[in-house]
Amino acid sequence: LDKDLERQQQELAELENNHVSTKSGEDVETELCNFEDGRFYLKVPKSFSQMDADMIALKYPNGEPPKYVFTNEETTVGVSDAALEDSQVQQFVDYMEQVLSQSQQVLDTNVYEKSGRTVGELRFVSEAADTDIYNHMLVFSDGGQQRVVTFNCTVENQEEWQPVGSFIVQSLHFPAGG
Repeated sequence: LDKDLERQQQELAELENNHVSTKSGEDVETELCNFEDGRFYLKVPKSFSQMDADMIALKYPNGEPPKYVFTNEETTVGVSDAALEDSQVQQFVDYMEQVLSQSQQVLDTNVYEKSGRTVGELRFVSEAADTDIYNHMLVFSDGGQQRVVTFNCTVENQEEWQPVGSFIVQSLHFPAGG
């Protein structure tokens, strides 16, 4: 019981912190955004705006585009979904690591538990038409649906924005009973 109370107090303290700094010290104010009618939350920089459907279709012409995309000029945060059960998260991360390592630079993978759910984490560099892209991705199951949260920016902006990206993906919060 004491450990549960301690964990809840730590989560509340984390939820209250809405500021993160870029590598050069620029303060970025975030706000807690609710996704899928409050099934999960993420902190997104207030200076980011949500892309409209036409811009999402233009930016993600192949495959399934993310459902939500927040962006500024340097970075994006996307949330997308597909079918996935909690027990399949480790298998998904292992598969993604194997596929990505064939053509991309995989930096790190991890699987951990948060609020009773399994969360997979991948960090990798992918190739785009004109530059390389740093990606920090989370994957988890939400009611049998795969949720993928991705922070990305060009590798030229990686050093500056990586602390903000880590803050965003680590802000993932599941409400009690959610």
